[in-house]
Amino acid sequence: TCPTSSLSISATTNRITDSWAVYDSNGNMTNDGANSLGYDAENHMVSAAGWSYAIDGGGLRARKCTPNCSSPTSNTIYVFSGAKVIAEYDNGAVVGSPSMEYIYLGGRLLAKFEGSTTTYYHQDHLSNRVTTNTSGSIVAQNGHFPFGENWFPTTNPDKLKFTSYERDGESSNDYAIARSHINRFGRFSSPDPMEGSIVNPQSLNRYAYVLNNPSNLTDPLGLDPCDNQDRFRSESAYIAYCEGISHGGGGITGCTLDGVAVPCDMANRVLSQGAAVRCGNNDCGAQNDNGHWCFWGASPNGTGACIPTERPGTTFADNEAALAAGALWAQAESIDTGYEHCGLTYGTTTAQYSFTSSVEGDSNSCSPGIAIYSLPSNAWPTGGYHGHGRNDPSYNSERFSVPGDYPGSNGDTGWASINNLPFSLATPGGRLMIYFPSPNCQKFLAGSPAGTGTTIPVCP
Repeated sequence: TCPTSSLSISATTNRITDSWAVYDSNGNMTNDGANSLGYDAENHMVSAAGWSYAIDGGGLRARKCTPNCSSPTSNTIYVFSGAKVIAEYDNGAVVGSPSMEYIYLGGRLLAKFEGSTTTYYHQDHLSNRVTTNTSGSIVAQNGHFPFGENWFPTTNPDKLKFTSYERDGESSNDYAIARSHINRFGRFSSPDPMEGSIVNPQSLNRYAYVLNNPSNLTDPLGLDPCDNQDRFRSESAYIAYCEGISHGGGGITGCTLDGVAVPCDMANRVLSQGAAVRCGNNDCGAQNDNGHWCFWGASPNGTGACIPTERPGTTFADNEAALAAGALWAQAESIDTGYEHCGLTYGTTTAQYSFTSSVEGDSNSCSPGIAIYSLPSNAWPTGGYHGHGRNDPSYNSERFSVPGDYPGSNGDTGWASINNLPFSLATPGGRLMIYFPSPNCQKFLAGSPAGTGTTIPVCP
């Protein structure tokens, strides 16, 4: 059956006003109609439904116990890597024999080891949907309603039901790192520690889950919605700015997360959990890169880069502009990940030009032809673009590669000549250029050939 919760909400405080709902002076819900909830002075939930939670110095839930953590009859200790649980120890399990271990690929959960049983997780853009065993057989399927209420199966032993959250068996609420998500209400039990913005009025309701857009957004830390479809806005991609860092053990002042002012201990905490990167030179504002505007961003496990506002699909009046924008986009990805990225520019029936999403290569090569599968209908390739990775070891990454630079490759100029298409390149040193196979010359839009060792003539 579909969820049937109906709540009365205060238009002034955004709190639930039903008779059973109780809040403390900080706005934390202390009774959700089914459970008594307790909080510490930093608004971390420390008890629910007869269980106690121990919070470590980084704000992570390190232990859960019943009836308390001083003399527990049952308890679980959590081991984190950043903000991800990698092991659990139940009821005194010894260090070498964790009760559960978790394996990730970037931010995605791949597998769980529980004793001699291995379970593999398969996700869509929101949640784990299918689990399989080592034989490839389906163990369970998971369906939930938009805000996480269970749909099927009616009995699902796996506690990782909704996005990346752990569902607590004692309360049926979801542990969301910074807060607790009450899935049957579709909202958090505590106000967001990050202030809202009048630029996005939905964010002013600090109890709302992902701006009330749960089909497209997630909130891995219980702080700020993320679009998992966007390479540079997924679950390890919060952008932090902290001004005036004291290396002598002092404090930090003037901090933001994704442009929102936050207490600096929170910014430090998110950074320490590996769930954020610091903006280059502590400047998260708009920057001009060779005439193209960009903002600091990062991908999961990336180191961050200035991400152009001109993204794949942006239209231009001429192909040269699309080639330049595509190369800058690829270079931002290459700087962020350390691997080359590349793609295609294309023309459209409306006499405009754009560029595809990029594909990722390795540390010193990338094949833009793979991006042919990203071309829109009624479009045709008009060029290729790429960026050279910061780890490119094979030749001077400040120039186009040519046949002979490394075995088995035609190089950048070879690709352009074979396909008879211009090829653009942005480099770690800030150069931006286009190679034209006919008449075999290169045009520098930024920087110069000096010091690169290139033998390709400069276009007149």
